[in-house]
Amino acid sequence: WDKYSNLFLEPQKRALKVGLEAIESKGNRSILPLDEKINFAGFAFIQRDADLQSASRFFTMLSQATENDCDYAFINDEINDEQIQDYLDGIKDAELIIFAVFMKAVAFNGSIKPNEKISEIFNKLKTDKKTLLILFGNPYLDDIVEHDLLIRTYSDSFASLAATVVKLTGRESAVDY
Repeated sequence: WDKYSNLFLEPQKRALKVGLEAIESKGNRSILPLDEKINFAGFAFIQRDADLQSASRFFTMLSQATENDCDYAFINDEINDEQIQDYLDGIKDAELIIFAVFMKAVAFNGSIKPNEKISEIFNKLKTDKKTLLILFGNPYLDDIVEHDLLIRTYSDSFASLAATVVKLTGRESAVDY
């Protein structure tokens, strides 16, 4: 098995390495690595139903890596104020809010920015807690919500999701290059 295991693992290792190298972070890096005892909540902003799988996979991997109970919700531009209030009630004990944005840049319509309603939704959910904004895809959304730390991944591939979890948990040194 040892002789052949590298054949199967090498592409995944390379993809993880590329994913880690592609990650950009800007802002308060003292948030990282996430403390295993920190109470955090996550919101996955999805642009289309197909993004549910990547968003769910990301938060599942993150909660497993931190061994922390992570409450997360999916949101889109159809959320109403009553739902926002329910979410705010649910995250009152969270110390950190993670906004994971699964949006693609759509240049053919003349804009790479989302509509104003999306910014309004994020700002209503932000409150006064520390905020981590992760852009899985469209790198031009860094002003969508005020944040303490921004991470750009440029992709929502499995390797990018895994690399982001590695980055958030401070396990870069554990990655065998």
